[in-house]
Amino acid sequence: MNYGMLAIAAAVVTLVIKFYAAWLTNSVGLFSDAMESIVNVVTSILLVVLLRIAQSPPDDDHPHGHDKAEYFANAVQGVLVLLAGAGIALAAVERYLSPVPLEDGWHGLSLSILAGAINLLSAQLLMKAGEQTRSAALKGEASHLMSDVWTSVAVLLGVGLVYLTGHQWLDPLTAAVLSLVVLHTGWQLLKQFVSGMMDSSVPPETQEKLESILEEFKAWLEGISQSQALPNSPIRQAINYCLGNWQALIRYTQDGDLSIDNNAAEQQMRPIALGRKNWLFFGSDKGGRTAAVLFSVVQSAKRAWL
Repeated sequence: MNYGMLAIAAAVVTLVIKFYAAWLTNSVGLFSDAMESIVNVVTSILLVVLLRIAQSPPDDDHPHGHDKAEYFANAVQGVLVLLAGAGIALAAVERYLSPVPLEDGWHGLSLSILAGAINLLSAQLLMKAGEQTRSAALKGEASHLMSDVWTSVAVLLGVGLVYLTGHQWLDPLTAAVLSLVVLHTGWQLLKQFVSGMMDSSVPPETQEKLESILEEFKAWLEGISQSQALPNSPIRQAINYCLGNWQALIRYTQDGDLSIDNNAAEQQMRPIALGRKNWLFFGSDKGGRTAAVLFSVVQSAKRAWL
């Protein structure tokens, strides 16, 4: 499934529904909810573009791939959400100073409920896909949509109270509260962008959970090796190899500069391996060793972006 196109379709549909509901009711609360949907459309389009960039294979300029591109989606989402929050706050102040009676509320509220249900379904699908693919952009978009769902619920309650009580000031108050929620969401998205670009370490509780999972996996391997795998079977040999190199395999959990795999190193070794027949012409073992040192320096420099 193309989750980026799903996000765009859901954003466009909810945008139309929410603006129609705001137009029917003349509610600044529903209008504020619709304003956030404009951000959803823009960020959904951006999500599709950056996901395509992030999925591009490594190249000479980007030997580690393009995964970091996803974090730019969080940055743009954060900025746009902050701007939307500021706009909603201004609209709330203006409506409080110049109150306007609401109209045709129940039809507008029904449409807003429909839009919220669409956003909820889209957010659940995107979050599930983001967790499966470890995509920061998909999870960021899902979090944004979930915040939109909760703010829609708050708006529905606030506007509903306006119709039930007749207190018009509840409408701008609802919009003001919504603006605070939206501003908080934008700030969190910007924090995710900075954290991802700076390669911040995981929280201590997450580190402990990961290490406990690895220990459980090791115990499971030991149980399989001792009780179920035949002594000379390939699976027994593979398990014993894994257990014999356990400290090297989990070293990445102790050093943030290490990757869980050695794909980056293999990318640097590939040109050397492909040209191995050419290295027969160095004339001597000493010449070969000298060439190996030179190639190691060059490929290490490339990996360090020099």
